[in-house]
Amino acid sequence: MKVVILLLDQSPPITFYRAVQPYGYLKNVLDKDISIYDLKIHDKETLRNEIDLADIIVFQNPCSDKLYKLMKAIMSRKDKKQIIVADYDDDLFNIGPWNPSYSVFGTKEVGDLYINKDQVDDLMATLPERNKQLVKVNPDGSAIVHMWKDKHKSFYWEDKLQIFDIAANLLRINTMHNIIQEVDLLTAPTPQLANALREHRPKGKITVLPNLVDFDRFLPMKKINDGKLRIVWQGGASHHPDLTMVKQELISFAKKHQEVEFVIQGVYFPVIFNEIKDRVKWLPWHSDINTYPLSLRELSGDIAICPLTDDIFNNGKSPLKWEEMSAMKVPCVCSPAVYGNYIEHGKTGFIARQGEWEACLEKLLDPDLRQQIGQNAYNSVKRDLSLKNATMYWSALEDLFLGPITHDQANRKL
Repeated sequence: MKVVILLLDQSPPITFYRAVQPYGYLKNVLDKDISIYDLKIHDKETLRNEIDLADIIVFQNPCSDKLYKLMKAIMSRKDKKQIIVADYDDDLFNIGPWNPSYSVFGTKEVGDLYINKDQVDDLMATLPERNKQLVKVNPDGSAIVHMWKDKHKSFYWEDKLQIFDIAANLLRINTMHNIIQEVDLLTAPTPQLANALREHRPKGKITVLPNLVDFDRFLPMKKINDGKLRIVWQGGASHHPDLTMVKQELISFAKKHQEVEFVIQGVYFPVIFNEIKDRVKWLPWHSDINTYPLSLRELSGDIAICPLTDDIFNNGKSPLKWEEMSAMKVPCVCSPAVYGNYIEHGKTGFIARQGEWEACLEKLLDPDLRQQIGQNAYNSVKRDLSLKNATMYWSALEDLFLGPITHDQANRKL
């Protein structure tokens, strides 16, 4: 059984966790017949040869018409039946307007949004200079953001402006819907995302393949014995609502305990922690996924926080932040959304609802409890979500390869 993994037009974190890491382990450690095709490294001739020889071809987050046409060409071969797998790591049908990906998956206009004056500085700090033209600041300090208007330049968190095109996005969504229906196997990192995608795949197999952690790369967190208690958080611009949700509780906790320092890696939100800004250390996002685990160690965190607002998109996420921090023996306080499905409250972490964050952090002032929770989480993740569990990826493909799947059974509309 020869398997080819196609890394086409995907971001490094997605391909690292969902392809390079698990399938690389199967290939390099367990000697499985797997080829990982990377458009940035290999040429198109290599791509054609790999596809021609493959029994199973895995696509990552396929949504473009170009990839759909490639799939259809593969599935319509007369000389060889090949199995097509599509893997998704997010609910791309339910992306919210504060997520940069709304530019390509949003299907409704989001007009002028009102921003409270206490959030304007955060907003302006995250925007590239040329995007600031989309923000109109009012005399009272509040602002109006010209966000998602059809056929207009779109509000975008990265250093570019583009046309927000609802018609093009609807075609993309429809293409993704067709792909999800027609592939032989759909895979997702969590049961919650699998259930959400079932709406678009009423028939056909869906398998949960969790994100896994390489314990040879994610080593125990570096500690600094200087009397400070470091609370770490990581995230991009779309997580502003998550931090805002717990802002007051975090600030209240910090004011009660002068040894507390927040270490933030990612987008700069100056206003959220303005009251305690002298005790917040901001670090840029580490973009090199290969050395990312080393950058995490340098955060020197004693506690990690993972707040998530309870919405459809967030509930399709995986508990990856908890996995990573647990591999580094750092105890976590997390929201019920996503993490409530994985953390055993009080044993492998703490689940905090609104109004409970400060109390959970208070408990973790005890260094012995921090060590115990961190070790418990480490043991849990190493047992269930370490890279050695990548054999489940191979088993899922092997079951498909040996099973009775046919092109007709897959209900393809070719």
